[in-house]
Amino acid sequence: TVTVFLVVETHFYKDKQGNIWGKRVVDYNFLKRYLQVFDEVCLCGRCRAIEKVNPSFLKVNGENVKFFELPDCRGIKQTLFCLRDIYKSLDKYIMVCDCAIIRFPTLITMIAFSKVYRKLPIGLELMISAHDMIIGESFFVKLLNRILESVVKKMCLMANGVAYVTEWYLQKIYPSYSIKHPESKEHFHGSYSTVELETCNYHEKKWNKEEKPSEIQMISIGYMDDQRKGQNKIIKALFCLKKQGLKFRMRFVGDGKMLVK
Repeated sequence: TVTVFLVVETHFYKDKQGNIWGKRVVDYNFLKRYLQVFDEVCLCGRCRAIEKVNPSFLKVNGENVKFFELPDCRGIKQTLFCLRDIYKSLDKYIMVCDCAIIRFPTLITMIAFSKVYRKLPIGLELMISAHDMIIGESFFVKLLNRILESVVKKMCLMANGVAYVTEWYLQKIYPSYSIKHPESKEHFHGSYSTVELETCNYHEKKWNKEEKPSEIQMISIGYMDDQRKGQNKIIKALFCLKKQGLKFRMRFVGDGKMLVK
């Protein structure tokens, strides 16, 4: 039996019956893709107890899936305050696993990497660029993001394998060991996305550069928890199009804390 230790950024919820629930993305169907390769998945994330399950929640637990709880800390201050308990839990959890996959970069997953490294073979799933992990324009935030980006680059070189969400972009900024050196059984890389699109979802249109289209139709799909998905930059770009006299229709699809309801 091969057991993978899967560490994610997601916050989870545990009901009175011991079932584990999430708000988005990670549910049992999501974990099935790991079960195609591994016999057992030990999912690790922050969790807190709840009295009532929201109907929109996604059920996480199922056959061949175990859940390993971490303190439900939020933000840098709370995470640092809980650091001792996090370390204790991680030390206990990795003892029963054969390898680890860490979906990063976030603070909690970087902490997990530091405990797992040299104890288990590690695969990283690089979801986003690290240059804006912390949102803000102050000098301190920019300096901290530079430091974190440097750490992420080192992690990619130290891991056994890295899976990128892009085909080439993140690979250039955060090269894995196997990108800088020949691939081997110990070091490898790849790319994939959890977004599933069929050929029919794409549409190619040839533009006449000499003629302005009567209306440009665009769509942006992504969570609106913060500015990482770039909706604010899209709006600024739309203002430039408007000044050029171009007509457009823009649709934003997604949910999150910054969405005005």
